[in-house]
Amino acid sequence: MTERLDAGIRRQYEKARRSGNALTGDLSLDRIHEFRVETKRLRALLRLATGIRGSHIKRKLPKNLKVLYTMAGLVRTLQLQKQAIREAAGRFRRDVPVGYLARLDDRIGIAEQMIRLYLQTSNPCGNGKPEWHHPIHRYNVAAAVDSFIDEKTQVFSLPANSNLDDEHLHAVRKSIKDLLYVWPYFSKRNIDRALSDGLPSREKLTIAAHLLGEFHDITVRLSLLQDRSILCCVDASDAKFLEDVKIIWDRGKAALVKKIVSDLWSVSVAPKPDMEMAV
Repeated sequence: MTERLDAGIRRQYEKARRSGNALTGDLSLDRIHEFRVETKRLRALLRLATGIRGSHIKRKLPKNLKVLYTMAGLVRTLQLQKQAIREAAGRFRRDVPVGYLARLDDRIGIAEQMIRLYLQTSNPCGNGKPEWHHPIHRYNVAAAVDSFIDEKTQVFSLPANSNLDDEHLHAVRKSIKDLLYVWPYFSKRNIDRALSDGLPSREKLTIAAHLLGEFHDITVRLSLLQDRSILCCVDASDAKFLEDVKIIWDRGKAALVKKIVSDLWSVSVAPKPDMEMAV
């Protein structure tokens, strides 16, 4: 472990705080993504710390920071939808659906205004929590890391022919991201034990996280195509285009599921009797 966990939590909070405050002047896709990744890293460390005996650290993000994280996620979702629709129009060699994009722009504008107002009035990126300064010594972390890994790796014990629906795959993604975010706090003994019990390698988890990220994005895009409050400004020609886009995205989603199952579950070991998950 490169540093004590409590120090790592404070350092990570500073990164989330700085990237969150930067949203006041820049709500671009990249800036929002940076803030959300830094916040997810903090959340993963908090989840690990709550399993340490004697720790006073709570598992949840500070409330105001979580609200900002959620608000920023909404803006990014709408921005990605706009980008994906433009790319689809280029693929079909046709004009963009002006009415649909205008409705997205309206929503983006309102959401951005709310974020800036929230940053000005609620101080979501203020001071850290007092309990984050309670020392957590390295020798207290080992057992908690083992428990953390065991909890997260339960999702990998499913056979490849299980019904992997959207909800379960999203849970898999969150578990993988948590593992990757706190991996620097795993000792060699933690890792060797987990790999022998069925944890995929770090490289394989990184690839799976990327694929599952694509899967999550396309799932959200498909749900937005069903949003009637956005579709209300779409004419017949654009409606046909969006139906064609949905077909393409559905096919892409199905292909991603096959790829994820092949890459992640094809090498999974049989679950331990006491860790089998009901599906």
